[in-house]
Amino acid sequence: MIAPLLGQDIVGRAFTAVVSSLAFVQTCVSIIPRKRVLFIGGTLAFLLSALSSLVLIVDTEPFNHFGFQAGARIVAILFYAFAATIIFRDVIRAGDVDVNKLCGAVCLYLLIGILWGQFYQLAEVLDPGSFHLDLTKMESHGPITHFEKANLLNYFSYVTLSTLGYGDISPISRLTRTLAWSEALLGQIYMAILVSRLVGLHIASSSVSSDE
Repeated sequence: MIAPLLGQDIVGRAFTAVVSSLAFVQTCVSIIPRKRVLFIGGTLAFLLSALSSLVLIVDTEPFNHFGFQAGARIVAILFYAFAATIIFRDVIRAGDVDVNKLCGAVCLYLLIGILWGQFYQLAEVLDPGSFHLDLTKMESHGPITHFEKANLLNYFSYVTLSTLGYGDISPISRLTRTLAWSEALLGQIYMAILVSRLVGLHIASSSVSSDE
């Protein structure tokens, strides 16, 4: 979230890579209790940290090549989907709806935005020009790097997830249009059904406890 404030220079990209790597490790420690699952998540986190750091910091050959760009996005998709699955299972698990479960539901919503952002980035790598971006103002400050384009597509993901739809970035390929409407639909269903139900159950259980 702070990446756009840091700029595209090497210091900003390096700082983003370090913070992202720490976040990957913290995610594994926080949500994955079993050793076997922790090994899978840890391996994905390590690969994602290494690939993302190279892709973010070094914008020269061979790290800005198609293979590295696509590989980093694919590993990111696997990691975020893996983490989202673990959190989703905990959120819908039977039991009292406490603050931790509500926080898990919020984290899952944010993960959906990050996950779809990786889908958009992979689509752009596989088929350049899948999005129409108005880069006129941004290009006046220098060339648009892979790092900056990734930030823009993450921004587009959250704008789509929350159905804000500013229109400054538009999907123009069949794949990206499908990803966009599916994310918007998922975001509305998620907030309207899952989160609102969890909040309602939490309020109901709190009322019963106070009455007793």
